[in-house]
Formats: sequence, C-alpha cells, structure tokens
Amino acid sequence: MSDALVDFIKDSYKAGKSHSEIRTVLVESGWSTEQIDEALLRFVDRSFPVAIPQPIVFASPRLVFLNLFYFLVLYLSIYNVVATLFTFLDHYLPDGLGRKAGAFYSSRSIGDAIRYYLATTICCVPLVWWSSRIISKAMDETKQRIPRIRLKLIYLTMFIGACVMLGNSICFVYYFLSGELGARFLIKVAILSILTLGLFTFYRIEIQHAEKKA
Repeated sequence: MSDALVDFIKDSYKAGKSHSEIRTVLVESGWSTEQIDEALLRFVDRSFPVAIPQPIVFASPRLVFLNLFYFLVLYLSIYNVVATLFTFLDHYLPDGLGRKAGAFYSSRSIGDAIRYYLATTICCVPLVWWSSRIISKAMDETKQRIPRIRLKLIYLTMFIGACVMLGNSICFVYYFLSGELGARFLIKVAILSILTLGLFTFYRIEIQHAEKKA
C-alpha cells in the first residue's frame, strides 16, 4: 500500500473530510477502487479531528496451527480415499485396452494393497471434522474474520483442484484420441471431478460468507 495514499487520508481527516469525500477525490485523481478501499479500511468512518485507526485482529498461534493441521489431515484424507477407490478400480476393472494394470495395481492381494490407505483414512477423516469444529468455535469466540493463513491454504487447495481438473481434461482428450477410453478411466475422471467441484463449492461458500461478515 502507498504511504503517500495513507498520509493523504490522514491529512484529509485533519481537514474535516469524510470517507465519501476522500473516496470521491481519490477516484477522480486516478486511484483504483481496490487501493482506495484497502487504505480506507485502515481507518474508522467517523467524524473526528484526526484519523482513527481500525483495530487490527491477528490470528492467534492456536488458529494458525489448527488450520495447518486441518489442511494436512484434509489432504491426507482426500489422497487416501482416492487411492483406495483407484486401487479397487485397477484390480477389478480393465483399462481401455483390456489390461488390468495401472498406477495403483500391484501383484499383492487387494487387502494388502489398501491396508495403509484405509488406516490413514480411518485416522484422518474424523480429525478433519474435529479440527474444523474447533476452528469454527475459536473464530466465533474471538469474533475474528477468516485468518490469512486459512485464506491462503484455501486458495492453494482451489489451485491444486484447478490443476487436477486441467490434468483430467488433458488425459481425457489424450485417451480419446488414442482410442483407449474405458469404463475404469471414466470412473476415475468422475471421482476426481466430483471431489474437486465439491471442494470448490464448499470453500467458495465459506469465502463468500466471510466477505459478507466483513
């Protein structure tokens, strides 16, 4: 943020100008609305001889580590659920060329192949629910907005989801052009697409809710 813009707003308050008057002058002077809003949000919209700074709420270390833990177990849960489903598909459904092979296929029995995935899923899924409840409760108690660390991790998750959808599209077109499309591949694409769209919808709703509260 420009120090000159902040200094101008402070001087404008000293001159008795209101939020709306300051905004109008800055817009007419060529400042973008994003820059103006970000600068004005640092001050209370109230008539006073000097600018009143808004109280800054920092995310507590507890919330930071809770969010890191939440997304860690979330990623582990998603990966191991997908790995379990894909292992079943690779063992019981042939690919587009009639072969029972794939990244999750092994010569071991199906029980041995999915034991680790199931163990991780059983441990991590309840922790996702528990940590989410704890985070929501902590934010309600402290009246904090969505912590910056959580916002960054949400957008990172959405970015990873977008990369997955791009990879899905590329693989679909590749196997279509190769004439190797099969039921197994289509089911895998459907699983990844449903999970990704579900995450997009869930976190988009959370971000919109946080913006309304703000």
